[in-house]
Amino acid sequence: MKKRPKDNRDYAYEAKKLVDKLNLNHKYEMYEIVTGKLKHPYHLDEKRLRELEAVRDAIEESYNIDQPRLLAIKRGLGEMAEGAKP
Repeated sequence: MKKRPKDNRDYAYEAKKLVDKLNLNHKYEMYEIVTGKLKHPYHLDEKRLRELEAVRDAIEESYNIDQPRLLAIKRGLGEMAEGAKP
């Protein structure tokens, strides 16, 4: 496993500050973007990866967030929904 270089930034604090400014719908949109980026982390550098993980954690821990909705965003569409015709 790679050693992470030392960094003086407080990613959790910065992410919490960012997430606190968002309303609920924007939090869900941000969570969808972040989880999409984290599904393929191989092209991300360590700094960007830590930023995304901190934002994801801040959204998951934020007040009044719907955990089942976050889980649905993380899992994506089910097999029947993907194969459905519009």
